[in-house]
Amino acid sequence: MRFHAIVKGISRYATTNTKAMLHATRLFLALAALSTLAACQEDDEVIAPLPPVPSQNLNVDAFSNLAPGNKWVYQRYRVDSADNVVEVLGLDSIFISGDSVVNGDTYSVVHRNVMVPHWTYLWRDSAGYVVTPYHEVVFCADPLDQLIYTEVEGPVGVQLDYTVYSTPESITVPAGTFSTLKMQGEITSIGGFPELADWRRPRSYWAEDIGRVRYYEFFAFNLLGNRYDLVSYDISN
Repeated sequence: MRFHAIVKGISRYATTNTKAMLHATRLFLALAALSTLAACQEDDEVIAPLPPVPSQNLNVDAFSNLAPGNKWVYQRYRVDSADNVVEVLGLDSIFISGDSVVNGDTYSVVHRNVMVPHWTYLWRDSAGYVVTPYHEVVFCADPLDQLIYTEVEGPVGVQLDYTVYSTPESITVPAGTFSTLKMQGEITSIGGFPELADWRRPRSYWAEDIGRVRYYEFFAFNLLGNRYDLVSYDISN
């Protein structure tokens, strides 16, 4: 009888203890699940969205669009060091009139009509670059994020080291808002020439399937610069 009571007590204790353990286990799992969910939510809140990855193997001709008949019209502004518009100037247009062969290479004839008379340039696409007969680089689609071209204006003057950056920049101009790649020159004074402020760095913004949508011109000791914003374009040719 006593043995039976002891066994019964042990059985009751085991049953009760098992239920308690199951309850504790369920409670632990529930708390663990909540903790995991909370951790995931915190991670989701602090992780910023990844920037768009620039497409690889960009074709430079999609940026240059040098077919005869193509045209771009720009509004010219006078801007200060903070890129504020100080004065609205006239319109500037660029159009492609045809081809010209120089030293066996075929270039597009690029007319820029700022004021009468217009200026004429020769550009061509060459292995990822837009170049001139003088080996100047107008733009580059490959490689990105590295030095592509150095221009020296000296012996007393500046050295300009150009790079095209792969991170897209959104630029809004009268013609619309475009995702662009920026080409920018870093300025180094040489031969004792006075240091120039960073805001004078020459730069231009190019959109795929459009062309150049914004660019700047600066003059050494002028307190203001010129900004050109795309107003309209026709690249249907």
